[in-house]
Amino acid sequence: MTAAVPFFMVFAFSGCTGKSKIKAFPETYGGVGIELAMEEDFAEVVKVIPGSPADRSGIRTGDKIHSIDGVTLEGLTLAETVHKLRGPAGSQVFVKIEHPGDPMKYTIVMRRSGLVKKDSTDYTINK
Repeated sequence: MTAAVPFFMVFAFSGCTGKSKIKAFPETYGGVGIELAMEEDFAEVVKVIPGSPADRSGIRTGDKIHSIDGVTLEGLTLAETVHKLRGPAGSQVFVKIEHPGDPMKYTIVMRRSGLVKKDSTDYTINK
């Protein structure tokens, strides 16, 4: 399903697992460089863009994001979650994550980078 949202375009997909996924956004934006699938009360990282703030911070595919800037993700849509991760390049975002198999939750502080979407799978990171 394709949906238009002011200022950017969202391509959301729902699979047989019940997960929805945002595949693409605007061509240039400030963010941390991850693609997510939304669960009931957390977002799962499905892709980390090499060289992105998330990659440099140690976020990995399969990590669960529980909160962004102190706000839990429970009840949020995928678009709302992604919106919280986006912001001006250079601004900070606090993300509470859980690595698979590790019972601890960690708060990671990242500085958003300018990201340029070159095609459906390729990005340029403006550090």
